[in-house]
Amino acid sequence: MRDFQIGQLVTSTAGRDAGNNYVIIGTDGDIYVWIADGKYRRVEEPKRKNRKHLRAHEAVSTEILERLQAGEKITNSLVRKVLAELVAAAEAAGHLTNDKEAESQCPRKTSSK
Repeated sequence: MRDFQIGQLVTSTAGRDAGNNYVIIGTDGDIYVWIADGKYRRVEEPKRKNRKHLRAHEAVSTEILERLQAGEKITNSLVRKVLAELVAAAEAAGHLTNDKEAESQCPRKTSSK
């Protein structure tokens, strides 16, 4: 799934935030989207991320899109609430895995010197 829409759950696949889940709160042309999680990446300073570095999930919340279209501000607490709901729905459907746990279970390469 490569279609991105406002209110959609995405997981970062590149960068130091790889494995973190976010909600799309805006678009910037055909290449970039604005993402936030409401805690570390707040609505006031969303992350501009290349779409190639994100994995899109089927879970989408229309609440954020509806509020933006109505001209209302979205809050960090709303983003946190929506993100928790989307993650729970994706996990229940089996579409979301915790990449950070899988990473930590892989043995690291060590030199034999």
